[in-house]
Amino acid sequence: MGDFNAQIGARQNNSEYVLGKFGHGKRSRNGQKLVEFLMEPNLSALNTNFNKNKYNKWTWISPDGSYKNEIDYIITNYPRAFTDTTVISNLNFNTNHRMVRCSLRKFQTKISRNHIKNNMIKLPSQPCLMKCNPFKETNEHITSDEIETTLKYDILENELQSLYISKNNAHKPNKYQLSEHTLQLIGERKELIAIQAKKENIKLVADLSKRIRESIRKDRKVKRLKTFEHYIQKKGGVKKALKELREVGNG
Repeated sequence: MGDFNAQIGARQNNSEYVLGKFGHGKRSRNGQKLVEFLMEPNLSALNTNFNKNKYNKWTWISPDGSYKNEIDYIITNYPRAFTDTTVISNLNFNTNHRMVRCSLRKFQTKISRNHIKNNMIKLPSQPCLMKCNPFKETNEHITSDEIETTLKYDILENELQSLYISKNNAHKPNKYQLSEHTLQLIGERKELIAIQAKKENIKLVADLSKRIRESIRKDRKVKRLKTFEHYIQKKGGVKKALKELREVGNG
């Protein structure tokens, strides 16, 4: 935006796509250079995009008031973001130029959708579906074509639900490789916490928590030593051992 000291004028041919249909006046030599400059990076002169009265087009007046030309422009690479371009004629300032201003389009901000929790049962993978036979408990003398569609659907749904439940209830591996002694102490503490809180139980829980912390520290130490020993014998170094310990939070 500024004084380019160039008169663009009206569009001379359809190849001048950077200009709108509402150019005003004749084109000067500097105006031709400005048009060529706009076409290189695909910029647009907003003054030519909106239909205005001739009185509201000129931006410069000669000192004697004889000549009025449009030489101040607002240039953009995204004309769709603007809704209007006008000239401020009543600005009380000692200058022979008139200020040009534009109105921006107000884009509606996108409201992010609330995260919806999917409580639906996840279907097992394709190999699992191929292994299971939903019709294995049906009578062998009855072919699958003779079974009604609703019965097929019910059998398949029950089979998928049982597969999903069995998959979720599968025993998870002991990530930190806690000893049986530590797991036993944790189980005892759970039983005490489940009982109504009494002073004796609170003391026992505090004592068990202390013993559990000490036992976990010993288990972690044993885990580190075994991991280092394994990778030293296998690889001759401890780089991968440190990586594995960091992944399980034992580094």
